[in-house]
Amino acid sequence: GTTWLHEVRAVNQDAVSVAKLRGCGVIFIGKANMHELGLGTSGSNPNYG
Repeated sequence: GTTWLHEVRAVNQDAVSVAKLRGCGVIFIGKANMHELGLGTSGSNPNYG
């Protein structure tokens, strides 16, 4: 996603696939560290390191 979109459109529920995984007992413990919108190639995000 993008750094400004979360302020405009707050997420109120999980995606269907995420909800199904949570229903099976999955615990999410990580997050992606990608360029904004996933368009870069280095995997280094200036906002998160």
